[in-house]
Amino acid sequence: MNTSSAQEPAAAGNCTELGFTGLQACSDCARLGQHVNDEELLQECNGCCDASLSTGKHRSAVLEICHHRLRDFPHIDEFVKRKASAYGSLSISHPYAALPKLILKGGKPKEVIRIDKWKTEHIEEYLDARVA
Repeated sequence: MNTSSAQEPAAAGNCTELGFTGLQACSDCARLGQHVNDEELLQECNGCCDASLSTGKHRSAVLEICHHRLRDFPHIDEFVKRKASAYGSLSISHPYAALPKLILKGGKPKEVIRIDKWKTEHIEEYLDARVA
């Protein structure tokens, strides 16, 4: 088990060993707490969430998804149609056959994150936290 305190984020490698993918949104930890009564597990979840946000903000982001695949990902389609325009530093790219991913640019290092199973609110939360 992770011996880090609630204030001390877990190292990224430890998060993987604990079973967290690094793709969970911080709100997922709160939802986990509604179903699991395990304070240590919740601290580990929050520690890994905090660790994923500790690298700083990026200047811009690109959401890549093939235009023809949007119907297969209704939450991402909803985000593109109704929410993406609110993010001035976000552009949408439609490379052929591309699965949904966010590419964060203007920070060190550049990050590429698959978002296949993310809901609209997770994309918003992540962009709010990671893009300036």
